[in-house]
Amino acid sequence: MHSSKIIYFISGLGADKKIFENIVIHGAELFYMEWIKPLANESIQSYAVRMAAQIKHPNPILVGLSFGGMLAIEIAKFTNTEKVILISSAKTFKQIPFYMRFLGWLKLDKILPKSWYFKYNKLIHWAMGPENKEEENLLQQYVQNSDPDYIQWAIGQIVHWENDFIPPNTVHIHGTNDKVLPFVFADSDFTIENGGHFMTHNKASELSRLLEKII
Repeated sequence: MHSSKIIYFISGLGADKKIFENIVIHGAELFYMEWIKPLANESIQSYAVRMAAQIKHPNPILVGLSFGGMLAIEIAKFTNTEKVILISSAKTFKQIPFYMRFLGWLKLDKILPKSWYFKYNKLIHWAMGPENKEEENLLQQYVQNSDPDYIQWAIGQIVHWENDFIPPNTVHIHGTNDKVLPFVFADSDFTIENGGHFMTHNKASELSRLLEKII
């Protein structure tokens, strides 16, 4: 690997670049894309085009976490990329658990009150799996600072995602203990043992070494 490697990170639902603060990749320039507010009734494809305006380098490596991985797939459909690396994510709609898609069919993403998205609860704690108080505080901060309109829109995009295209340069990393997008659905290329949906924090050393190997 040499210094010309350019990596753009896309965080997960409601998160920001802090979720990658423990990830270290030597010999590369790291950039962190920021979520933008979706337009009314905007498709994920249209949103991906607007997000891609943040990419200022040709042929970058995209690293997408969770929903950010789905965005990376959509961006790769119209942007030349050296590699697309998914962490705790899904490559196609078939890797979204059937019960999530069923909730989308019931339109629960539209029914839930927006105030629900501001509440850190036992379900979120269980699903994300923070391993210490620092990680729990960071997770609480993400929940409390979330934009309910964006969260509602993003959940809708996840449960209604129809993608079946996988860019040929895609690499998928998944943890065996992921409760949000369970490992059994993932069909991943690399595995992090006992890694959960928060493994960019609590499995950062192992994940960093794996990313350097892939890159």
